[in-house]
Amino acid sequence: MNNEKINSAETEGFEDDESVEKMLDSVKQDETESKASILNARNIYRTSWLGKIQETKDKIEGSLPRSDKIVIHVHGWRNSRERGTTNAEDVRKAYSQTDYCVSGLIWSSDDTWWNAKEVADRTGRKLAEFLVEQYEENPEASIRLQGHSLGCRVISETVHSLHSMGEASVVDEVVLLGGAVDCRKVQIEGRYGKAFEESVDSVWSFFFKKDIVLRWIGFYERSHMIGRRKSRGELASNFTEIEFDAEHHRGYYRINKMQEILSIIDKAN
Repeated sequence: MNNEKINSAETEGFEDDESVEKMLDSVKQDETESKASILNARNIYRTSWLGKIQETKDKIEGSLPRSDKIVIHVHGWRNSRERGTTNAEDVRKAYSQTDYCVSGLIWSSDDTWWNAKEVADRTGRKLAEFLVEQYEENPEASIRLQGHSLGCRVISETVHSLHSMGEASVVDEVVLLGGAVDCRKVQIEGRYGKAFEESVDSVWSFFFKKDIVLRWIGFYERSHMIGRRKSRGELASNFTEIEFDAEHHRGYYRINKMQEILSIIDKAN
């Protein structure tokens, strides 16, 4: 409960039960508003018993908070609904001292690696459509897309789709944490390079050289992931790579670590 309101009730007192009920309703509302809002994309795709990805719904469920500054966090591979929601709440806590309202996108990532990659691409395109609709309702909002691991692929595909749609004003900033994205794809001549350069103001890619998870993913993909090393090719001028001691692959979710990342971005801006 909101301690300030409870303490106020104890010191000021209430004349009747109705006043007490109003106070409790207000406290419940505060508790609800303090949680990260959830955008649900888990019901859009499912995998058949033959391993084929099928679309069952056409839109992301939910809406963005009415705010001037919004961050949408996208979790990575093999996250359940519960874990994805918990991740979003951890992000909200890290952002609690900022002006951003936090939304968490949960998607069907708990599949095989190969299927999850395809679902990530498709979900990214759905997120682009969703953001265009939301932009029409609140065009003044500054939107930051933030992803972890395979969630960075979702975001990259979102920006690529927005670029293809000619929607260059929807997203302002992208933050990639331990991205499970091929280094070649973010280069200026890669799939996402031009989209990053022309559709957002800035892109921040944080990588941890000792990330064992991304090392193995890179081995299977026969490539290098942006979350483990710098890209050695030409990047967009607004694409910044930062080596960061995340300690392990999921270390970015530690509140102090994420707050450190936010501080780095704020100082650079």
